[in-house]
Amino acid sequence: MPDQTRSHPTVRLTVFLGSVLLTSCLGNDAMAAFTPATYEARRTTAAPTIDGDLSDSAWSSAQAIGPFFAYRSGGAPAAAETSMRILWDDLFLYVSMQASDADIRSSCSLAGACGHDAALFLGDVVELFVRESTSQVRYHEFEWSPLGSDFDARFESRFGAPGAAWESGLLSAVLVSGTVDAASDTDLGWAAEARIPLASFQSAVKVGTTWTFTGARYDYHNRNVPGGPALMMSTRGDPSAPAGGVTNGFHTYEIYDKLRFVGEPVPEPPALEIAAGALAAIMMMRRRQHV
Repeated sequence: MPDQTRSHPTVRLTVFLGSVLLTSCLGNDAMAAFTPATYEARRTTAAPTIDGDLSDSAWSSAQAIGPFFAYRSGGAPAAAETSMRILWDDLFLYVSMQASDADIRSSCSLAGACGHDAALFLGDVVELFVRESTSQVRYHEFEWSPLGSDFDARFESRFGAPGAAWESGLLSAVLVSGTVDAASDTDLGWAAEARIPLASFQSAVKVGTTWTFTGARYDYHNRNVPGGPALMMSTRGDPSAPAGGVTNGFHTYEIYDKLRFVGEPVPEPPALEIAAGALAAIMMMRRRQHV
């Protein structure tokens, strides 16, 4: 399990040492073939309402991040559909994630992990990892559960402090299409929506800023993957490396994709307006020819 090492220091040390040995054996060439995808975080002047309902007009102008891939596969399709979008303005980073899920289960029912900063990854969860600069280790993790709980953490070293002791001041909400923790019915899925204060990060954000990131997900009772949770990432990883280059679970920031902050998209004029403009230009040319 990639992220369960956070709750088990002994396992975390074993996994970490194993990862170091694997990386040493593979050498620097192991990651040489990795080419990150680049996605846009588009600026918005119409901030979405944080209620879990993703029908806000702002989200329709955001770039869809996906499809997600099966964990450690190097690019195999994920077991369930997941999509993510990211926006920003002067004050906040806005995140939305939508997950198809036929049997939604929470960490509260599966492992007794309930509430803010609990081990939400012990149940169905969607996650965002962001790293402000590749020149330093610092990175951040955010999680959302179908019960509406959230988790935020900052790591100054891999899995290191301050961890969940850090508070971002995020606001989040979820909207469920189905019944959480009821195996008797068939669910459709759920969505999470959040805003994270940009002031909680150490780097200023402006047009042209580039971070690295990945979206991640645990789906514990996925009927396509009997016997264990289906794990997914928005990054393909490195198809030429063992396990797709994943050596430290979702915390393998070496294979994160790029997130480029851009300005607000310029809307294209409706086709009718284009046609009318073209017709007006033609008429103008004909009038000139008769003068």
